[in-house]
Amino acid sequence: MIRKDYILKEIQKLHLLIAKVLGLKTEGRNLEALDMLDQYISAESGLALEDVMDMDEQQLIDEIKETVDLKLVEYSILAETTYVAAEIKKDEGDIDGALNLFAKSLILFDYVTLEERTVSFEREQKIANINQYIQELKDLAR
Repeated sequence: MIRKDYILKEIQKLHLLIAKVLGLKTEGRNLEALDMLDQYISAESGLALEDVMDMDEQQLIDEIKETVDLKLVEYSILAETTYVAAEIKKDEGDIDGALNLFAKSLILFDYVTLEERTVSFEREQKIANINQYIQELKDLAR
Protein backbone atom coordinates (compact mmCIF):
# COMPACT_ATOMS: atom_id res chain seq x y z
CA MET A 1 0.00 0.00 0.00
CA ILE A 2 2.87 2.38 0.75
CA ARG A 3 4.27 1.87 -2.78
CA LYS A 4 0.88 2.67 -4.32
CA ASP A 5 0.56 5.81 -2.17
CA TYR A 6 4.05 6.91 -3.19
CA ILE A 7 3.29 6.43 -6.89
CA LEU A 8 -0.01 8.31 -6.59
CA LYS A 9 1.72 11.17 -4.76
CA GLU A 10 4.40 11.38 -7.47
CA ILE A 11 1.78 11.36 -10.22
CA GLN A 12 -0.13 14.16 -8.48
CA LYS A 13 3.06 16.22 -8.21
CA LEU A 14 3.74 15.64 -11.90
CA HIS A 15 0.21 16.69 -12.88
CA LEU A 16 0.58 19.91 -10.88
CA LEU A 17 3.91 20.62 -12.54
CA ILE A 18 2.55 19.96 -16.03
CA ALA A 19 -0.44 22.22 -15.33
CA LYS A 20 1.87 25.04 -14.21
CA VAL A 21 4.16 24.53 -17.20
CA LEU A 22 1.25 24.49 -19.65
CA GLY A 23 -0.06 27.69 -18.06
CA LEU A 24 3.33 29.35 -18.59
CA LYS A 25 3.43 28.08 -22.18
CA THR A 26 -0.04 29.48 -22.84
CA GLU A 27 1.14 32.85 -21.56
CA GLY A 28 4.16 32.68 -23.89
CA ARG A 29 6.58 32.29 -20.98
CA ASN A 30 8.42 29.32 -22.49
CA LEU A 31 11.80 30.04 -20.89
CA GLU A 32 10.19 30.13 -17.43
CA ALA A 33 8.41 26.86 -18.23
CA LEU A 34 11.70 25.24 -19.26
CA ASP A 35 13.38 26.55 -16.12
CA MET A 36 10.57 25.11 -13.98
CA LEU A 37 10.94 21.72 -15.70
CA ASP A 38 14.71 21.83 -15.26
CA GLN A 39 14.37 22.58 -11.54
CA TYR A 40 11.88 19.75 -11.11
CA ILE A 41 14.00 17.24 -13.02
CA SER A 42 17.05 18.25 -11.03
CA ALA A 43 15.25 18.00 -7.69
CA GLU A 44 13.69 14.62 -8.50
CA SER A 45 16.56 12.88 -10.26
CA GLY A 46 19.70 14.86 -9.54
CA LEU A 47 20.07 15.44 -13.29
CA ALA A 48 19.72 18.77 -15.04
CA LEU A 49 17.87 18.92 -18.34
CA GLU A 50 21.20 19.80 -19.94
CA ASP A 51 22.68 16.56 -18.51
CA VAL A 52 19.94 14.53 -20.19
CA MET A 53 20.45 16.41 -23.46
CA ASP A 54 24.19 15.68 -23.37
CA MET A 55 23.79 11.94 -22.77
CA ASP A 56 24.33 9.56 -25.64
CA GLU A 57 21.03 8.20 -26.99
CA GLN A 58 22.34 4.66 -27.35
CA GLN A 59 23.52 4.54 -23.75
CA LEU A 60 20.91 6.83 -22.12
CA ILE A 61 19.43 4.33 -19.68
CA ASP A 62 22.85 2.94 -18.72
CA GLU A 63 24.23 6.45 -18.19
CA ILE A 64 21.28 7.38 -15.99
CA LYS A 65 21.70 4.20 -13.97
CA GLU A 66 25.40 5.00 -13.49
CA THR A 67 24.66 8.59 -12.47
CA VAL A 68 21.62 8.23 -10.19
CA ASP A 69 19.44 5.50 -8.69
CA LEU A 70 15.92 6.07 -9.98
CA LYS A 71 12.78 4.08 -9.35
CA LEU A 72 10.61 3.14 -12.32
CA VAL A 73 8.07 5.85 -11.49
CA GLU A 74 10.93 8.39 -11.59
CA TYR A 75 11.90 7.20 -15.07
CA SER A 76 8.29 7.76 -16.08
CA ILE A 77 8.39 11.28 -14.59
CA LEU A 78 11.67 11.98 -16.36
CA ALA A 79 10.11 10.79 -19.64
CA GLU A 80 7.08 13.05 -19.16
CA THR A 81 9.09 16.12 -18.24
CA THR A 82 11.54 15.54 -21.08
CA TYR A 83 8.57 15.24 -23.46
CA VAL A 84 7.14 18.57 -22.29
CA ALA A 85 10.57 20.22 -22.51
CA ALA A 86 10.85 18.93 -26.09
CA GLU A 87 7.47 20.46 -26.94
CA ILE A 88 8.66 23.80 -25.58
CA LYS A 89 11.89 23.60 -27.58
CA LYS A 90 9.78 22.83 -30.66
CA ASP A 91 7.53 25.82 -29.99
CA GLU A 92 10.62 28.02 -29.57
CA GLY A 93 11.92 26.89 -32.98
CA ASP A 94 14.90 25.01 -31.50
CA ILE A 95 14.70 22.03 -33.87
CA ASP A 96 17.93 20.39 -32.71
CA GLY A 97 16.99 20.73 -29.03
CA ALA A 98 13.49 19.42 -29.70
CA LEU A 99 14.79 16.45 -31.70
CA ASN A 100 17.28 15.64 -28.95
CA LEU A 101 14.69 15.75 -26.18
CA PHE A 102 11.98 13.93 -28.16
CA ALA A 103 14.48 11.13 -28.86
CA LYS A 104 15.43 10.95 -25.18
CA SER A 105 11.80 10.94 -24.03
CA LEU A 106 11.05 8.16 -26.53
CA ILE A 107 13.88 6.04 -25.10
CA LEU A 108 12.64 6.69 -21.56
CA PHE A 109 9.00 5.87 -22.42
CA ASP A 110 10.12 2.66 -24.16
CA TYR A 111 12.18 1.70 -21.10
CA VAL A 112 9.22 2.28 -18.78
CA THR A 113 6.95 0.22 -21.07
CA LEU A 114 9.47 -2.63 -21.14
CA GLU A 115 10.06 -2.64 -17.39
CA GLU A 116 6.45 -2.07 -16.36
CA ARG A 117 5.16 -4.85 -18.60
CA THR A 118 1.75 -3.23 -18.80
CA VAL A 119 0.13 -1.31 -21.59
CA SER A 120 -0.72 2.32 -21.00
CA PHE A 121 -2.82 3.74 -23.80
CA GLU A 122 -1.81 7.27 -22.80
CA ARG A 123 1.88 6.34 -22.95
CA GLU A 124 1.41 4.57 -26.29
CA GLN A 125 -0.27 7.69 -27.69
CA LYS A 126 2.63 9.83 -26.48
CA ILE A 127 5.09 7.45 -28.14
CA ALA A 128 3.14 7.76 -31.40
CA ASN A 129 3.12 11.56 -31.04
CA ILE A 130 6.85 11.61 -30.40
CA ASN A 131 7.55 9.53 -33.49
CA GLN A 132 5.38 11.90 -35.53
CA TYR A 133 7.11 14.99 -34.08
CA ILE A 134 10.54 13.52 -34.76
CA GLN A 135 9.62 12.86 -38.38
CA GLU A 136 8.13 16.34 -38.83
CA LEU A 137 11.20 18.00 -37.30
CA LYS A 138 13.56 15.93 -39.43
CA ASP A 139 11.60 17.01 -42.51
CA LEU A 140 11.88 20.65 -41.42
CA ALA A 141 15.61 20.34 -40.89
CA ARG A 142 16.16 19.20 -44.47
